[in-house]
Amino acid sequence: MLAIGSTLVRRNARRPFLFWIALAIATAFPCPRTEAQQGPEFAVQGYVTAVQSANRFEVDGKHVETSPATTWQIMDKTALISGDWLPQAAAQVGAYLRVAGPTNRHTHIIHAEEISLRDDRDKKLSGIGVIDRILEAGPQPTFRTDGYLIRVTPTTSIFFNDEIKSTADIHPDTWLRYEGKRDGTGVLLASKITFVHVKSSSYSASQSSPSSSAPAEDEHGAIRYTPINDAALQHRIQRIGMSIVPAYQKELPDDSPSKIHFRFVATDNEKYHWENCAADGLILVPKLVVDRLTRDDQLAAVLADGVAFNLQHQAARLYSEGHSLEGIQNSGYFFLPVGLAAVVGSRTVERKMLYSMEEQRGRVALALMSDAGYDPWQSPEAWRLLAPKRLPADLTSLHYPENSGYLLSVLSLQYSKATAPSSAAATPQ
Repeated sequence: MLAIGSTLVRRNARRPFLFWIALAIATAFPCPRTEAQQGPEFAVQGYVTAVQSANRFEVDGKHVETSPATTWQIMDKTALISGDWLPQAAAQVGAYLRVAGPTNRHTHIIHAEEISLRDDRDKKLSGIGVIDRILEAGPQPTFRTDGYLIRVTPTTSIFFNDEIKSTADIHPDTWLRYEGKRDGTGVLLASKITFVHVKSSSYSASQSSPSSSAPAEDEHGAIRYTPINDAALQHRIQRIGMSIVPAYQKELPDDSPSKIHFRFVATDNEKYHWENCAADGLILVPKLVVDRLTRDDQLAAVLADGVAFNLQHQAARLYSEGHSLEGIQNSGYFFLPVGLAAVVGSRTVERKMLYSMEEQRGRVALALMSDAGYDPWQSPEAWRLLAPKRLPADLTSLHYPENSGYLLSVLSLQYSKATAPSSAAATPQ
């Protein structure tokens, strides 16, 4: 049995990582607008998770039917909007809807009287991240940061620094702050980009491989674990995990400040429904996850989430050690999509922070899966299979957990798929 001394566990429990909150929240910036909690005026609100036809679909696992009498509007706008595009956009997997109307107590179908659609196409996006891939170079490059494809246009306002003097100087492992909106293809057209310089010392990470020998002590609250004694399984987990690690990370020299030495281990833990991540690149995959996810695509979703978590933790570590991002240490933006106001002891701010961090990990994980040749649409299916304490006999009855809904919204905007998920998509293959 081995032990890791700084294990961070995340997913359904949404644990209050006070260390993260203390690092990431800065003062004097307004909280972002979030969706109001579901009230009695809505029969359901959430993401469309399956579509049977133009007038029959599922929202947060609940069946909704529309009719010619159903009224439609854009969320947070008072005027009702007519036109075919709105119903068509609403009946898409990943769309976020609020539905008002009665529920048939026998069939449990919601008969929609009014539907409000959140128009994510017009949403302003902003944040700070590191470039992990360049898709197109030149004076108006396209690259990926923070899980978004970002394109520089002739109208983009660009601010350089001593290290980056032109767009020709950018490369993977370059940090930047971005603002912009998506276009019709899901690419974020940058309205403003500020390249920033990271001062950092070496990112310490052990390169040792876990083994079942030399049990470690548990004197400092370390979580003990035992690797599963199955060489073929361990090879599979390591193979899938390393294929997910971004190419720029693999190419960094071992003494690079940004290098993370990733290792992936299947453990005999049957309690957790998600990966356990140490601060040094070690990602543990519990037996329950291995048993439920028989497809490599679905295992890749969990491992990619762990890789994204480590990249996120690395950013916080650089900040916590005082190696700041020059020029933005008081900006309120640190590896997050929006600035958040510091409200000491505020659980609301903490909750928004954790949601933002989980959404960011989800976007990055989808990109890493796609790069490695795995089907990113299997990510929401993986989390659906892992959500319940016990799997029901009828897997088609499983509903998507909340994080899967967000992933579906990103997938529908940024990734193509021939067919949308159906209620039967959760069946392992």
